[in-house]
Amino acid sequence: MLFARKILLFFLAVMLYCTGSGQRTLQQIPNCPSNEIYDLLVDKKGFIWVAHNLGVSRFDGVSFTNFSNPEETSISMTNLIEDNYGRVWCHNFNSQIFYIQNDKMYYLEAYDFRNSFNYSTMVLLGDELIVATSRGFFICNTATMKCHYEEIGVRGVNLSRICIMHNMAVGLAKDSFFIYKKGAPVSIVKLDDSGRFDVRVTLEKASLGNSMFVADPRNRILYGLNFSTNKPAITFSLPVKGFFNTVTVFKQKVWVNTKNVSYTLDGFDSIPGYNITSMAEDKEGNEWFASLSKGLLVSFKPKGWRKIEPAGSARIKPNDYIKLVTQTRMGLLVASEQGDISLMQPQDTIFDKQLAKMPPAYGTIENVERANDSNYFVESSKRLDLLNIATGQLTLLFRESVKSAAIVNNTGYLGLSAGLLVKNTDELQIKPTASASLAIPDSLLAANGNSTGGYLYRSRIYRVRSVMFDTVTQSLLVSFSDGLQRIKGPATDYITYSSQRLYVSSMAHFGNKIYAATFNKGLFAINGTQVTQVKANDQYPLDAIVKIKRCNNHIWLFKAHNIEVLDATADTVINNLYPFPVEFSAINDAEEDSSNIYLATTSGMFMLPVSKSLEVKKADPLLLYTLVNNTDTVYKNGISLASNKNNILFRLAIPVYEDAGLLHFKYRLAGAAPAGGEWYFTQSGQRDIQFNALKPGDYTFQVVAVQNNEVISTAPLQYSFTITRPWFNTWWFYTTVLIIISLLFFGFYRYRLRQLMKIEKIRRKISADLHDDIGSTVSSINVYSQLAKREQGDNEYIGIIQSGTVDIINNLDDLVWNINPRNDVMGQLVNRMQLFAEPLLQDRGIQFIFKSSLSDKNMLISPNKKTNIYLVFKEAVNNVVKHSGSSVCSIYVIQRNNKLRVIVEDNGRGFDVSSIGRHRNGMNNMRQRANDLKGQIVIKSMPGQRTEIRLSCRV
Repeated sequence: MLFARKILLFFLAVMLYCTGSGQRTLQQIPNCPSNEIYDLLVDKKGFIWVAHNLGVSRFDGVSFTNFSNPEETSISMTNLIEDNYGRVWCHNFNSQIFYIQNDKMYYLEAYDFRNSFNYSTMVLLGDELIVATSRGFFICNTATMKCHYEEIGVRGVNLSRICIMHNMAVGLAKDSFFIYKKGAPVSIVKLDDSGRFDVRVTLEKASLGNSMFVADPRNRILYGLNFSTNKPAITFSLPVKGFFNTVTVFKQKVWVNTKNVSYTLDGFDSIPGYNITSMAEDKEGNEWFASLSKGLLVSFKPKGWRKIEPAGSARIKPNDYIKLVTQTRMGLLVASEQGDISLMQPQDTIFDKQLAKMPPAYGTIENVERANDSNYFVESSKRLDLLNIATGQLTLLFRESVKSAAIVNNTGYLGLSAGLLVKNTDELQIKPTASASLAIPDSLLAANGNSTGGYLYRSRIYRVRSVMFDTVTQSLLVSFSDGLQRIKGPATDYITYSSQRLYVSSMAHFGNKIYAATFNKGLFAINGTQVTQVKANDQYPLDAIVKIKRCNNHIWLFKAHNIEVLDATADTVINNLYPFPVEFSAINDAEEDSSNIYLATTSGMFMLPVSKSLEVKKADPLLLYTLVNNTDTVYKNGISLASNKNNILFRLAIPVYEDAGLLHFKYRLAGAAPAGGEWYFTQSGQRDIQFNALKPGDYTFQVVAVQNNEVISTAPLQYSFTITRPWFNTWWFYTTVLIIISLLFFGFYRYRLRQLMKIEKIRRKISADLHDDIGSTVSSINVYSQLAKREQGDNEYIGIIQSGTVDIINNLDDLVWNINPRNDVMGQLVNRMQLFAEPLLQDRGIQFIFKSSLSDKNMLISPNKKTNIYLVFKEAVNNVVKHSGSSVCSIYVIQRNNKLRVIVEDNGRGFDVSSIGRHRNGMNNMRQRANDLKGQIVIKSMPGQRTEIRLSCRV
C-alpha cells in the first residue's frame, strides 16, 4: 500500500511539472534591492518584508526601506518572523540574530552565533523566540527580552533546524526528535522502526496540522511525517524534481519549491520557472513570491475593473482613444476621438461592429444624444448628423455645430453657438417621440438666413449649451450663456436660485426632475417651478461641473477636480465607490446597464460589475515616525517640543499595493497655524509631509488616504503635539519682568525721594545758617558803620563799607530765599518778584502796576528755573530804574498750567535794541538765562518810545 502511494505521488509530481504552468501571472516589482530573495513576510500592518542577499527591506507599495546594523558579519538575511510586539526578527547566514523596531535594526548580543550552524532556523512559540544551536534550544522571551539556553543533554548531537508543531518546538537530529515545551525540560522521541534518515536531511520550518516535512537535498527526496502520536511516522517519501529550495505552507496548502517549479502536494497548482523560496498573501488578497532569480514577485488579485479590448474592424488605432459611450437598445454605442463609431455587445465585452466613420474634415465628435429608439444625433464641432444604429447610416442634417437637442411633437429645438435653432421634425428626418404642446410664437423668432433653414431664437447673441424639455411644466429649458431660461409660448423667464441666475453647462432628466449642472454653484434639481440645490461631496462643494449624464438611476457628475455619482432616487452622492482604474482626468464618459458600469478613458474601455461597485477598498495610513528639525526621531504621540524645534516631518506609509500609484494623502494641521486647519493633498506616491517654522501652540495632525478623490480610510490618523513658548515669551517671564521692573522703579523712587529729602534738609540748613550766622554778622557791620558815620560825620571809607554791606545783605537775602525749599512754588516766586520791584520803583518815583494770574500758585518749580526767572525779572526792573526815565512801570505775571509769561513794560525814553543789545552784559545775561530755561525772551523798544521785555518758558 505504501509503495502504491509513493508511485501515485511520483506520477502526480511529474504530471504537475510538465503541465501545470500558466495558472498565474506574476509581475516583478521594480527597484527591489536584490533579485535574490530568501524569505518574505507580510506583517500585521500589511507591509511586505523581504530578506535577501544584500540585507532586509520593507516594501510599502511605493518604495523599499533598507535596514542594516554595523555588527553584521554577513549581510545576507533570511528567516523573517514578527513577534507579538511588532518586532521583525531575522538572522544572517552566520546565524547572527537581529530585530527591527521603530525603524531601527538591533543586534541580539545575548545569542552566541559561534555555537550555531550556518542556516540555523528560528521559530516563534507564543512570546518565545526559539533558535536551534549546538547546545540545544536558545530561548528569548520577546516580552521581557530575557534569554537562556535549554540544553539537550546528549553529546554529539547538534540541532540545526526546528519547526513548530502545535504548542511545541521540534528539532531533528538523525533519527531522534528533540521537543521543547514552555516550562518543561527537553524531551526526546525516536522515529518509528519503519525508516531512518540520512544524516544530511533537514527538517523544514513549515508544518501543517499533524504533518512535518523532512528534505533530503542530496538524494532529492521529500519525506512527510505524522506527529500525532509519541512515535513520529513517515507517511510518504516523494522524489523532488530539480534542485530543492524550500517547503512552504501557503493558503493551507503545502508547496514544494525547486529551482525549476513550485507545486502543491495535492497536484492541483504549480508555478514554473521562477525559482521561488517563499510565499505570502497580503490583506488585499494579492499573492507575493520570493525568487532567487527574479526578486520580489506579485500576482495581484483580479481587479474589479476589467479592460475591454476592441476587436476586428472596430479596433481602436494606437493614436486614438474612446471619447463617448451611450447605451442603446442594440448595445453600447462607442465613439472615438478621431470619429470611429462602433457598437459593443456587453455580453461579448468586445467591439463587434464598426457602424460609421466621421471624416476628419467634419471635426471632433462632441456629443451623442438619443433622438428616438433607432436614431441618435451625432454632434461634432462642425456639423450635426443623424445615425441609424440598425443600418449604420450616417445622414448629414446641416453644417453647424450643435451642443444639445430636444424633440417636442413635430418640432426640433437645437442649441447652437448662434442661438436656438427651431426646425420641423420632417427636416430632421425623424419621427417625434414626445407628446406636448409647445409653440414659440413667430414674433419671438427671427428668420434664419443661412443654409440650415428654420428659425433662430435670440440669434447671434447668446450661445446655447444645453436644451431639455420639462414634462412637468410642458416648457422648454434652454441654457443660454446669460443664464438658464424657461420658454413656453410667448412666456419666457430666467430660472433663479436665491435671486441669482443659474449658468448651466448641461442637464439630465430623471422622473419629474431635471438636474442642471452649473459652472459655479454645483448641482440643482428642478421639479416644476421648485429649484433646490443638491448637496455634493463636501470636499469640492461648489466645484465647476463640466457635464452631467444620466445612467439608469445615477447621475454622473464630471467635475473640474473629480468625478462623483449621484443616486437620483435619494439626491445623495454615493460615497466610497470602487476606485476608478485611472485618474479621473483620463475618464471621458461613463455608461451603465443592468449588469455593468462602463468607463470610456484615454487608456481604453473599462468594465466593472454593478455588484462590485460598492465593494469599498479601505486603507488607513500609518505614521512610522516623526522627525524633528531633521535630527530627532520621535515615535510617541502627544509630545511637547521646545520653541526652536518647530520643523516637523511626518513619515507616513500605507500598505496598499494594487494601484498604489493612484493613492495619495489628504491632510491638515489643526491648531495655532495654519488658520482654520485647511485640508491639503499630497502628490501620488508622496509619503513625507513637512511643516516648517511652526509657531508655539497646540497642534493636531490629521491625515486620511485618498484614491480617485474618494477617502478610503476608516478614520483619520491623528497625531497631537505641542510647541512650547520660549522662556522669554511665557506668562511667568512677563510676570517676573514686571515685578522686577516695578521693584526697580520703586527702589529708584525711594532712593530719589531719600536724596531729595537729604537735599531739602541741606538747603534748609544752609538757608538757616546763612540767615542766622552770616546775615546777623553782616547786619551788625551795617549797624556799626551807621553809628561810626553819625559820630565821625561823612567819611568816604565808611560810606563804601556801608554801601557794600547793604549790597551783601540784599544778595544774601536773595540767596537765602533761593535756597529755602519752602519757596519752590509759583506763589512764592510771584510774591518775591512783587516785594523786590515795588519798593525799588516807588523809591525812584515810578508808578508801579503789578498784576498776576496764576492757574496753580502751589505748583512746584525747580530751584534752577526759579532762580533764572527771578534774575531775569530783577535785571529787567533794574534797567527800568537805571535807564528808562519812565514814570510808569507795568508788570504782568501769567501762568497757565506749565507755561509762564513775565512782561515788564515802561513808558520811558526807549533805546535802539539792534545797536546796544549785544554790548550790554545785562541784556546778554537775560538771553543766556532764557536759553537755560529753554524759553524765549523778546525785547521791544525804539528811541523815544516805550520798552517791553517779555519772557516765555515752561516751568
